Amino acid sequence: MEIVRHVKDILSQEHTTEEVIKTGYKTLDDTILGLRKREVALFASTPGVGKTSMLLNLTLRIARSGTPVLFITYETTARKIAQKLLGIMSNVDPFLLEKGEISENFKTALENARNELFTLPIFISEQFVFSENLLKEETENIKRNNIEAVFIDSLQFVQYSKHPDPDERDIENIMLLKNFARTYNLALGISTQIRNKDIPQGKMPTISDIGGEEEPADIVFILTRPYAYSVDQYVGEIEEFVVQVAKNRNGPSGTFKFSFSRRSLAIMERSGTEF
Repeated sequence: MEIVRHVKDILSQEHTTEEVIKTGYKTLDDTILGLRKREVALFASTPGVGKTSMLLNLTLRIARSGTPVLFITYETTARKIAQKLLGIMSNVDPFLLEKGEISENFKTALENARNELFTLPIFISEQFVFSENLLKEETENIKRNNIEAVFIDSLQFVQYSKHPDPDERDIENIMLLKNFARTYNLALGISTQIRNKDIPQGKMPTISDIGGEEEPADIVFILTRPYAYSVDQYVGEIEEFVVQVAKNRNGPSGTFKFSFSRRSLAIMERSGTEF
């Protein structure tokens, strides 16, 4: 009877819709459909490219569709995450928000962004130690707020596994989190830093550069900005942001180009549509 139920589900368009959460980026959704519940999406890049920015932009776009999202940060504070969200929404530099140096030209946009953010189903959890007790705490948060998507920033700060080898530890942690996603029917996105120091700056890493944690992941996104570290070739406030679907258990892969705002950290479709 179990296989019969699954076959019926596969043929049901309603079921398919329930199991996939649109990213809010049409370019991606047309190819991969979206992020699937009960699966792990890995977002990998070298340092400073924009892993956190990618997760925050996804958080906003998914929340705007009415889907509750939990953002767990191990790297910084909830306040700074909120500042970055406001920066993306208002086109204001989050650092200026932190300093309190906002020009009159941006105050209206910032106020509109703040009012909207209050209405969005976004929950931010500020944690610095990953433990079994923390997992139970987050589980209660997920149940209480009907959360369907969770983003974790980042894998290297998850210390549940005690394996002495960092690569093996990351793999074990992903397996634990994947079981967590399956148990609570969540779409789970995790950022991870590529440790390979031999990759030339601005070049696209390959999946073999990641270090092994890509193996248990269901879909792997590799992120790069060709001008991320450039001074001589600085191209202005908007630059190219490349998202490569390097692995996809569910079907198509490919490379997609977006626009990245150095000022606000917004990642936009190449059409130039504002966030």
